[in-house]
Amino acid sequence: MKNAHILSLKSDVDNQRRWFKALRGIFFQVAKELKDIEDGFLPKEHHSEALKGLSKRCNMCMEEFMSSLEVLDGLQFEEHQNIAKSKRKSVVNLTNSNLDNADDLLQKIESLTKK
Repeated sequence: MKNAHILSLKSDVDNQRRWFKALRGIFFQVAKELKDIEDGFLPKEHHSEALKGLSKRCNMCMEEFMSSLEVLDGLQFEEHQNIAKSKRKSVVNLTNSNLDNADDLLQKIESLTKK
């Protein structure tokens, strides 16, 4: 029973890591599209609608990053489960970093929306 619980915890961390990678891909796409707008690859008359969509997707990413952090925070490991703790810490650090980047990106989107 104890080993099954340990495997379940490791699986939870691995699932969060996979979800994080998928979510990061969405976030990078938002960042790329914003860069394209900044570089003038989209006519100005389409900026408002595009920025609105980017804002929604960026907010969705931020919500999912925070949800992932809540799941990871809820995982309880025993003292000897150092590998699983290390994996969780790694995913938490990456998620926090991307949450900060998403916040910066959202601020850029908002500043462009006001122009």
